[in-house]
Amino acid sequence: MTDFGSSNAIICGIVYSEGWRGTSVAFSAVKKYYSDEFSGRNWEGPSYPYNDGSAIIFIVDASTQVEITDFSPDTHERLPLEVRDAAKNYQNVYDVSVSRTQTNDCP
Repeated sequence: MTDFGSSNAIICGIVYSEGWRGTSVAFSAVKKYYSDEFSGRNWEGPSYPYNDGSAIIFIVDASTQVEITDFSPDTHERLPLEVRDAAKNYQNVYDVSVSRTQTNDCP
C-alpha cells in the first residue's frame, strides 16, 4: 500500500480528513483488512452505502465516521492530479475519509 497524500477541510462545522492510497490487491482485500483492523475497536460496521460495494463505512462514535471508497480506473478523472498520476502504477486506488461533526453551525 502506498499513501499518495491527504487533505483536510472544515465545512459547516464538520472536519473532513482524507487520504488516497494505492495497492496491488483487490478492493475486497482492502475491505477485509479494514474490517479486521477496526473490529477490535468496538466501532459500528461495516456498512455498505452503495449497492456496487465500492465503499465501506464504520461509525466510530456519535459524531465520527470512517469511509473507505474504491476508485475504479474509469473514475480516476475525479481524483486530484497528483493522485491520478500515481494511480497508474496500482491495481486499485482508494480513499480513506474521516468526518467528525464539531458543531452544527452552517451559514
